Amino acid sequence: MAKKLGMTSDELFDALYDKHYIDRRLNIKPDTRDAFFAEYPDFATGLSSGKVKDRNVAKPRPVKIRKAVYSEIRELWEAINQRYLLFYDDDLDADMAKVVLSLLEKPGVFTDVVMTSSRDIVKSDGSQMMIVSDTGAQYIVSKPIPYNEFLKRITNATNIPIKVLHEALCEYVKRNGTINPERNVCRNNHFSGGSY
Repeated sequence: MAKKLGMTSDELFDALYDKHYIDRRLNIKPDTRDAFFAEYPDFATGLSSGKVKDRNVAKPRPVKIRKAVYSEIRELWEAINQRYLLFYDDDLDADMAKVVLSLLEKPGVFTDVVMTSSRDIVKSDGSQMMIVSDTGAQYIVSKPIPYNEFLKRITNATNIPIKVLHEALCEYVKRNGTINPERNVCRNNHFSGGSY
């Protein structure tokens, strides 16, 4: 456009900026828009004003419900918007310790974590293809964690208080003996679906 008017782009910018037709970011100022297009009609190609609407300018209108309709759904609406506060009885903790102990005594809770590798090899003899499955090595993972970290992880996964977990583990040790430190990986899947 500057070449068409016989000037450089910098000179055109200076002229438009001095006449307050544009701002520093090259945006056309709305208050001098008509004068700008009257003086420079070659810029009038493209969208005319009012074709693009900014939806962010208009504030959203609240949804209104007629009184007759609201009276029909009032009970449901109030039930949805209620807040609940749950209180647990203290005797629930005693039952919880028994439940946790029963989970600990299930077979396979305290066990080794074994990793096994397997692979499928695709072979071709030119006329047909086949998959050969092969089992690789097995590794026993031994990564003990401190007792307090173990309790924190179980508590975070289940929301069972640390005190209840500790009491259940102490009772488990009384009944079944010491847990082997090399096998102290407790598979948390009996508690919450994961494992440690």
